[in-house]
Amino acid sequence: MRLSDLLESEWKPALGCTEPAAVAWAAALAAAQSTGTIQRVHLVCDPRTYKNCYAVGLPNAGKATGLLWALALGACLTDDGLGLRSFEAVGTGTLEAARALLERRALSVEVDATRDALRIEVTVVRSEGQGRAVLDREHTHLASLERNGQRVGGLDEGAAAKPPASLRERLAGLRIQDLLDLARSATPEDRVRLQEGITLNLAIARHGLSLLPPGFVAPTGLDTQTRLARLVSAGVHARMSGASLTVMTLAGSGNKGITVTVPVALWGREVGHPEARVEEALAFGALMTSAATWHLGTLSAICGAANAAGIGIASALVFLEGGRPGWRNLPGQPGAPGPGGHGPGGRQHPRHHAGQTGSTRSTIWLLAN
Repeated sequence: MRLSDLLESEWKPALGCTEPAAVAWAAALAAAQSTGTIQRVHLVCDPRTYKNCYAVGLPNAGKATGLLWALALGACLTDDGLGLRSFEAVGTGTLEAARALLERRALSVEVDATRDALRIEVTVVRSEGQGRAVLDREHTHLASLERNGQRVGGLDEGAAAKPPASLRERLAGLRIQDLLDLARSATPEDRVRLQEGITLNLAIARHGLSLLPPGFVAPTGLDTQTRLARLVSAGVHARMSGASLTVMTLAGSGNKGITVTVPVALWGREVGHPEARVEEALAFGALMTSAATWHLGTLSAICGAANAAGIGIASALVFLEGGRPGWRNLPGQPGAPGPGGHGPGGRQHPRHHAGQTGSTRSTIWLLAN
């Protein structure tokens, strides 16, 4: 396995929340299978896709929000090749056509409560025929594409092998040391891809600061950790509000991408780590996030930014600060950083900052098999 395999499958640009973007793409694919006036658009989806789409803001759509708008906009797009960046093609004409569909009540949604994994099925009926597109298990896995009832594209819906999922399973089966070795093996091309993600996700985080509600963690006098957490919150808030800025997703989620990328990049740079080490830490965090996502599922009851990406960022930061497999230091245990920020053997931690408490520096070393 190569790090580039992870980046190809799990490190992808997207515009807007991933689930409505996937719904819009599926609708665009289905609509492209025929011509004429759109008469009816029907969506069948799993419960968690429905939840994640319910009230989220959509890029380039004014103040439009939610699942029906995502479905309508997708069905009215003329470009079905943008994937999770489908909202890039939304313009005034698309908005007007989508609004007309909503006013005609031409849209319907059905939740299939038997589905415990991602499932998006869109059927678009037009005056000259109809199309159907199915995304299964992963946001970009086109399982089936049909034109007038005849299959014209996609993988077999019953196929057991799904490339992104199988990659995650393979990652989940590796040792921590194996994942570290993968992160350190980054090629120049891999590092360019990682830097692209840093640039995109820092941009939306900084943009989001202006969108945070009054009183949301005062911006002055913050310690480093709180300031970085505020930036992550700002990026996620901007994305879920429909900001028209592309993000780099991780393991099928833009919020995971933001959550891991922003703190790792800024912490590493501000502390003074070499950029190559920052890139490797980010790669390691991405690998850990994808492995955790295999255990937790592509869609979970709470946002994957809190669980899978939480594991990823903790691992990446420990890697940055010199953690290694098998080191399990807890506050108060022998070798744990003390109140003065001392590491094993009583040495002053070279990255300890004035004003940080012992409990803050006494990180649980998670890199243990």
